[in-house]
This record gives sequence, C-alpha cells and structure tokens, in this order.
Amino acid sequence: MTMSEVSVEETIPGSDAGSSSTSRRKNTSTNMPTTKPGSFPLVLRSMKCGYLELVWMIGQMTPAKANTLLPELCVKIAEYCVVQKVVPSQVTAVSASSHDGAHDLSCSLDTQDDSTWWISGRDTMQQGRGREWVQYRLAGDDSYKIRAQSQSQHHLKLLQPAKPRRLTTMCVKIPPLPMGPLSVRDCHVEAKCVPQGNDEAWSQVSPRWTVSNRSGLQRFHLPRPVDATEVRIVCHCNQFAPILEEFEDGDMIQSSTNYAIMVGYFAVKFE
Repeated sequence: MTMSEVSVEETIPGSDAGSSSTSRRKNTSTNMPTTKPGSFPLVLRSMKCGYLELVWMIGQMTPAKANTLLPELCVKIAEYCVVQKVVPSQVTAVSASSHDGAHDLSCSLDTQDDSTWWISGRDTMQQGRGREWVQYRLAGDDSYKIRAQSQSQHHLKLLQPAKPRRLTTMCVKIPPLPMGPLSVRDCHVEAKCVPQGNDEAWSQVSPRWTVSNRSGLQRFHLPRPVDATEVRIVCHCNQFAPILEEFEDGDMIQSSTNYAIMVGYFAVKFE
C-alpha cells in the first residue's frame, strides 16, 4: 500500500442557522493508506467503521498540543482492529460434548474423506433428539503464543489470545438415508466472540437449519458475518427422528431406538 493525503467528510451539528447540521470536507495530514477499491483489510464489525475511517480516527486521537501520529504508526495500531476471513485449512477441532471415539475429532474437518466421521456418544440422543456439539477454533493453533512451562508454573499462560476470524458460511456433509440414520438433521451455529474461557461468551449466530437428506456438501449462510475465535455446531436431531415420530406401534418404536441414540456427520467446513 502507498500513503497519500485524503479528505474526510465531517458532520458538524448546528453550525448554520436554519439547519440542524452541515457537512464540510476536512483535509487530514494523517496520510492514510490507499489501495485498490475493495481491497482494504476487513475491520472488526464491533468497530462500526471502515478501514480508512479507522486509520483516520486513530490519527485524531492525539492530544491537541501533541504532534500528529506518524502514518505508519496509525496503520500499525489499526492492525489490532483488523480481522481476516476464515481460512478452512487453518480451522482446528477443539472438543465435543461427546464422541464415540471411532476417529480423531480432526477428521470431522476432512470433506474429501467419507470413510471418517464424528458421531456423538451412545445414548446422547433420546429418540433421535438432544443437544450435542463439536467445537472448532477458527484461527488455528498458530494464533496462540504460549510461554513455556516452568518449574514454578503448573499451567501454560497465553501471552496473546487468538484473533477473531470473519465467518460467513458453514458447510456440512452427511451420509443420507438409508445409510445415515444418525446423520444430523437440525442444527445451528454458536460463536465465541471473545477469547476467554467463559461459557457466557457463547451466543447463537444462526437460525436452526435443516440438513437435507442427500449426499454432497451442503452450504448454509449466516444471516450476517460474524467475527469469532471459536464456533460450535450444535446438533438437535438426526435424520431418523422424524421417521420415528410417525411410528404408532410401541414395539416398533422400541426396536428402532438403536437407530436414533446418536448423531453425527462426515465433515463440516467454515468459510
């Protein structure tokens, strides 16, 4: 990127009689970065501004009698408010509410291999319904800087928490019926928007989606982009649950519960 002087439109409340506000063009000497349109870094949604506006505001935060911040310093400070899009290859599986142990949890991110999967523990879905989840870190392990454990420490200390990633889409792949009665049918996405290990930080960021009974990668778009460090895929029922509800014969229901006591999928992908 190159540096150049730009003008920013500023609204001054009550500056003219007969009007509530007026606008003026204000030259800045902050020399904000310029680049091709649409190629500026993404800014955290919580900042509620674009990249150029962010850099300009940083340059105006110095005391009135102080020297203006160097343009390079403004850009450096702005990096702390910049977010990157999710890179699928950098996503890692962290944990699950339960796991049958047949395959490593990381296999649930391999959308090319249908010989591995994630399935919840036995009896976690009563008649095909429950609440099982798998947790993924969007930024990967590289975003954590960990200080080596010393003799006086019994835990690892994070020097720098993971930076959020911009998430817009979740994809899931299942084995359809009749091969996949345990395949997830209803699910939603929860996101952790702060890095601390705090369960209260989780919030639902998608509607409750229905996964179609078909093969191939199915794509679901979030209502709005989310900046998050980690996400959970929360499964509410499997593909066999609606079928089980249609049974009227008690013996038939009892003999069919083995098809409805778990939930799972081949793999998921985040974009």
